[in-house]
Amino acid sequence: MSIFTVEIMRPGEFGLNTSATLGMPANWTELQDAKQKARITDDKATYAYELLNCKHDWLRPHIPQNADLLELNLLTARIERYVNEEMDVFEAMVKIETNRNDGKPIPFPRLINLAFSTDNCHVAENVTSDALLGRFLYRNDFLAEEDIKAVQARIDSKQPLSEIFAMLGKEHRVSEGGVFTTSGCYVEFDGSVNEIYTSGKKTYFDRSGAPVILKLTRDHESALLNLPEPHLYEMEAAKGKLV
Repeated sequence: MSIFTVEIMRPGEFGLNTSATLGMPANWTELQDAKQKARITDDKATYAYELLNCKHDWLRPHIPQNADLLELNLLTARIERYVNEEMDVFEAMVKIETNRNDGKPIPFPRLINLAFSTDNCHVAENVTSDALLGRFLYRNDFLAEEDIKAVQARIDSKQPLSEIFAMLGKEHRVSEGGVFTTSGCYVEFDGSVNEIYTSGKKTYFDRSGAPVILKLTRDHESALLNLPEPHLYEMEAAKGKLV
């Protein structure tokens, strides 16, 4: 199942059959084929699209109606490459960012960069409640000295620890803005992102967007050959290393 499915449309005097359905992420050939079917024959052609399906309901509110198709494809290409708990971490990042933004949608370039920044989070596995978070903080020496003494006093008096752990865990979670994920992790995100993408600077989409472009020349004529189909975000990451 595609992460997004969109219907691309070109309004005007073209009559019927001026739309095409496209699953994302799409390779360059699939994208160009859909644009051709919708009669979007050049970069200046006016077109619109409708988001028919979004695999992740929590992501849908952050997809603007006027988002660029190439930006959408960049986001989905990154998400498709997630491994292990990265998808849940990204969902947590989106939730944290939304809370900090008073529930408003995240600006799309920021959303793309969030997708490239899952390594910037602190993740505690198998921590699914405030009580477990408090226990984790205590066992890993993340509590203030005063709180450690309070826990130790309970241990010495043989009192249950669940209540104080829940209190300490909640205080920490609220203070740090952390969230629990559906996969059973606790995630904290300080807001720092990897600036992979800047709106309007799509260097990885030059010409065809292919990672390798050969210029074939014979006499005074030349042609471009694209090899092979591109992985868009990998191109940008590679170019970033060369700066």
